[in-house]
Amino acid sequence: MANSPSGLNNLDFNTKATVDLLRNIMTLQTIPGSSVYVHDTVANEGDFYAITAVGADGCVIDFTTTTGTPDARSFVTNTTSHSKYDLDADLKLASGTTIFVQLSKLVLKSGQCVAYKR
Repeated sequence: MANSPSGLNNLDFNTKATVDLLRNIMTLQTIPGSSVYVHDTVANEGDFYAITAVGADGCVIDFTTTTGTPDARSFVTNTTSHSKYDLDADLKLASGTTIFVQLSKLVLKSGQCVAYKR
């Protein structure tokens, strides 16, 4: 970006960081099969890095249902030790909201979302 014709090299720090983040996200999203539309309560496994809630009511990510084998809940993956962290509350996302979180398993209690995989 040293000689950017669009002037992106003259941005303030926060705006430049946002632009860089968006460029990185777009790079990941161009991988075939990198997004999954989730609209039910079935467990979806993979290396997810972001979730965008869609639809009128957004979605509720299930972190609390412990019945079944294996547990019917989402798992946050620690990138250094790859251990699973369980949270003690479900997470409600309004439609259009995107969160960046590394998940090894995604389960919805309700609603729908687009989940992005590496």
